[in-house]
Amino acid sequence: MRQIFENELNEIRSNISELMKMVNVAINQASDSLLEADASKAQKVIENDKKINQLGTSISEACIQSLALQQPVASDLRLLVGILHICDSLERMADFAVHISEYTLSTYPEKVFTEDFNNDIVKLSQNSNKISQQILQLYRDKDISLLDKIIETDNLTNKIYAKINKQARDTEFKGTYKNAVDLVLIVRFYERFGDHAIAVGRQYIYIITGQYSLENLDQNL
Repeated sequence: MRQIFENELNEIRSNISELMKMVNVAINQASDSLLEADASKAQKVIENDKKINQLGTSISEACIQSLALQQPVASDLRLLVGILHICDSLERMADFAVHISEYTLSTYPEKVFTEDFNNDIVKLSQNSNKISQQILQLYRDKDISLLDKIIETDNLTNKIYAKINKQARDTEFKGTYKNAVDLVLIVRFYERFGDHAIAVGRQYIYIITGQYSLENLDQNL
């Protein structure tokens, strides 16, 4: 009976890893679509989101079934409950990639933003790619020190978000009111993407250690 349960847990672990990879692809394609005003890439993100949602639902159902039918010990219980939370955050991260892609399509063939903001959008794209890779590495290697790096990367995103937010509200902003609103919302999606990545990292640390914070943890865990 225990071996059957272990097989179920291994499948859940494998599927959540696959979901993380799919989210990484989604945010990269969404960013490319935004930077290149590429409608085909934007459409791929939107279409592939259905697969992400299906996998997320499958993982959640498997966790709930295991909770209901098996007798998980403390560590198993943390894993199943934690995976449910992680799955929810990953699906939200994929949703932000969809939102970015939808803005690409809304102004196609023109870009959503002016060239003045291109460098900052590139940095947001790089940060999001880095963050999604960091949470995958944290999950794969159980390296809890990576949470600090995820937070550091997210802080860089937050600074860009604050900068663009201020510029879009400036009287010297070159563009229409709609341009300003669209720009602020797009960078907000990147900012929220990072927040959910941190939530994933903290949740996985809870799975490993039983704590949400790195403070007072044995770094040799």
